[in-house]
Amino acid sequence: MSPMAPNIDGTADILPPISTELPKELNFIGKTPTVAVIGGGMSGLRAAQVLLQKGYKVVVYEARDRLGGRIFTSNNLGKAVDLGPNWIHGTENNPVLSLAEISGSKLHHFSEQCPTYGFDGKPLDQAEAEELSELMWKVIERAVEYSKHCHSAIPVEKSFYDYCVEKAEELFGTKVVNDEKRKKELWLSLAEMWGTFIGSPVEKQSLKYFFLEEPLEGANIFVAGTYKSMIDTMSNPSLDAGIVRLNTPIDEIITPVPGSRNRVMLKSSQKPEENCEVDAVIVTIPLGCLKREMISFQPKLPKRMLEGIDSLSYGTLEKVGFRYILI
Repeated sequence: MSPMAPNIDGTADILPPISTELPKELNFIGKTPTVAVIGGGMSGLRAAQVLLQKGYKVVVYEARDRLGGRIFTSNNLGKAVDLGPNWIHGTENNPVLSLAEISGSKLHHFSEQCPTYGFDGKPLDQAEAEELSELMWKVIERAVEYSKHCHSAIPVEKSFYDYCVEKAEELFGTKVVNDEKRKKELWLSLAEMWGTFIGSPVEKQSLKYFFLEEPLEGANIFVAGTYKSMIDTMSNPSLDAGIVRLNTPIDEIITPVPGSRNRVMLKSSQKPEENCEVDAVIVTIPLGCLKREMISFQPKLPKRMLEGIDSLSYGTLEKVGFRYILI
């Protein structure tokens, strides 16, 4: 994969070239359009960066007192620790890896050998652990392909774990005893560990939509130097341009009637002095904020969009940090 080439302004392109042609909705504007970006996470920062590169006037509104969104590095333990993402999963055509390289982030490749412990709390023989793990990843690959090609025939209530139980019967038989029974139970336990990658139990992951979990090819890389340098790289264009408004939650967006020449009205009850009109708005706030309707859209969002927001969900993972004191 070729590294990103920096732009003439020193910023990094992490996506394919973007057309300079104005959207048709903005063609009638006789001056440079002003675009508001709501949300200062990775998506919002990238949107602002591209818009600035193309010559738009841009304002970034962020409700928190910092940029980065779910990417946040804390020093509360006396050492920088990522409270949000701190891995890069897959390296093939992954723009995050390119961003890490441009940002000079320290990366670490962990050994593929991972100790696996059995029900008795003792480590499994490494050869057996690797055999079971390899079987697990093969079944995950098959599940992705099955979900992709037989999507319409799969009941939405059928879970990935149900699929694993079926495959366990094929792999280990239905009347297994002794060692084979032990292997089957261990293998199904490994299947449950897939939930730690996604953030929700495998019993709740619909096989019908499992193809959406298809990972990128390549290694899983730990960002040992934290994501901070990447967020700094993405933030700098907006900060240098002086277009960031922190602690400014936008709680109402009033969109004009299609075809009219009116502009979009933004309102902030917390900071009414920031109320303004813009030509277009890009909303990048978290799914949870959309679910809680923290922004009032006038007119309301289309029914299909509201249904999508209601039916989508995020997996959740708890992080535990340990600080060791050497004696």
